[in-house]
Amino acid sequence: MRRLVSSDWYQRLWPIPLTKDQNEKTKFENQKTGFRQAMAMASLTGTRGDRVIIDDPHSIEGAISDADRNRTLRVFQETVPSRLSNPDRSAIIVVMQRIHELDVSGFILSDAGNHGYTHLMLPMEYEPERRSDSTLFDDPRTIDGELLFPERFPRDVVDRDKRMMGSHAVAGQFQQRPSPRGGGMIRGDWFGRYDQLPKMTAKMVFADTAMKTKERHDFSVFECWGKGDDGKAYLIDLIRGKWEAPELKRRAADFWAKHPGCRKMMVEDKASGTGLIQSLKTDDKIPVFAIQRNTDKTTRVMDAAPHIEAGYVMIPREAPWVSDFIGECEAFTADDSHAHDDQIDPMCDAIKEFLQTKRRGFYA
Repeated sequence: MRRLVSSDWYQRLWPIPLTKDQNEKTKFENQKTGFRQAMAMASLTGTRGDRVIIDDPHSIEGAISDADRNRTLRVFQETVPSRLSNPDRSAIIVVMQRIHELDVSGFILSDAGNHGYTHLMLPMEYEPERRSDSTLFDDPRTIDGELLFPERFPRDVVDRDKRMMGSHAVAGQFQQRPSPRGGGMIRGDWFGRYDQLPKMTAKMVFADTAMKTKERHDFSVFECWGKGDDGKAYLIDLIRGKWEAPELKRRAADFWAKHPGCRKMMVEDKASGTGLIQSLKTDDKIPVFAIQRNTDKTTRVMDAAPHIEAGYVMIPREAPWVSDFIGECEAFTADDSHAHDDQIDPMCDAIKEFLQTKRRGFYA
């Protein structure tokens, strides 16, 4: 960067020479007191900038380590925001590849971290359903699998590197869609897609409620599922959020009212779900039934996965929540290293009710 600024070409276009008393590789200054300084992100304290540019805050190994990754996240959350020269007009720019669900980009994209950021995502191979709608750049690609930069990374090179790197590294570093090591129990392309619902022979609401509402805990989820006259299970709608008890009850009642014709609401009988069951029955006269989950989540996913892979589980072709739903399913791991799995349990309950259980109402 210093060589570029010092070049005849640059100075001819922007004639602001550098000072002689502050002209080092890691920090150089022009005669108008503007400067550029390079340092480790953890060393930002004591320095301010009009543009704080963070390049690859995590190393590959650092992102795998919970301690290292959380340390980097803590610096980004607690130090970086206060390092702007003008908090109202200055900017933070993060350039990185995705290497973990809970990396810096993952935090920025979460409800807790997304405060004014613009997200530009450019996967190596184009995925139409994940097209980036950034105002910074309009991705011109339209064909599924179309390469980002074929002049530099032609198809034979990309395929060669994919074989070498493995599916996990490719998902994060090429496609900007991290999938934890050990994942892959559910693939997004296993789900069938529908544009219009067939006639429903049964319809129910399945719920999973969180124990607490802090950021590190899971969400509460309500999903409306139906069984079509073709024998398949259809995910019709879902809502997801972190709600305290009064708001949780209101959301549950509103979601039930939004989907008339549902036979019952199924709620896991633990934590906040226990109180919700009683209040919805008493106050709202909703037919709520308790779910007793007697097997671990991995076993439930293993039982549900064959039905998904066989094409018996359908999701909307277009809905605002579909991308997050698929992402969570694809990220699910047997070793519990994924970030969230709150949408998984209601799905497994619906598959068990509509596809695995022969008798009517196995919870009743």
